[in-house]
Amino acid sequence: MGILAIIAALAGTGLYLISASYEQQVAELRKQLEQASQREAASAAAAKAAYMSAVETAVAQAKAQAQKAAAERAAAQRAAAEARARAERFAAERASAVPMSAQQLFDPAQALEGEGKGGEAVKLYVRAARSGSGKAALRLGEIYDKGIAGVSRDYAESLKWYNAARVLGEDVPMAKSR
Repeated sequence: MGILAIIAALAGTGLYLISASYEQQVAELRKQLEQASQREAASAAAAKAAYMSAVETAVAQAKAQAQKAAAERAAAQRAAAEARARAERFAAERASAVPMSAQQLFDPAQALEGEGKGGEAVKLYVRAARSGSGKAALRLGEIYDKGIAGVSRDYAESLKWYNAARVLGEDVPMAKSR
């Protein structure tokens, strides 16, 4: 029995050593689990903080864009109001101005043409012709038929002005109608 007692004692010690080792392993696993839970909680808190920061940034950007859009709308409305006011002032000035007669436009146009300022002369001739000057319409037909300094030939435009001169009572030879 002595041997059996020794074996039993050794077996008990072995079981005690196995049991102590098992408890250490369980304690170590619990410790690792707790550390993993703490890391997970810290990670979740960091993710929540990052999300909240992103949301706050997006809200701030949206507010800034809304303010910018409102400022642009206000500027556009001011510009439109100023443009309307300028147009009304121009219309009032134009209405109060004495309209120039066709002859008052034709004479300076001839002077400009004589000075070699064909482009400016044509502008006045057009205004005179539209005011009823057959002479101005005839001269425009001739200018576009032959061309002058600053104005190139344009047969279609020439025909248009020759026809306008005819309508306004000028004698335009048929050869000039092409």
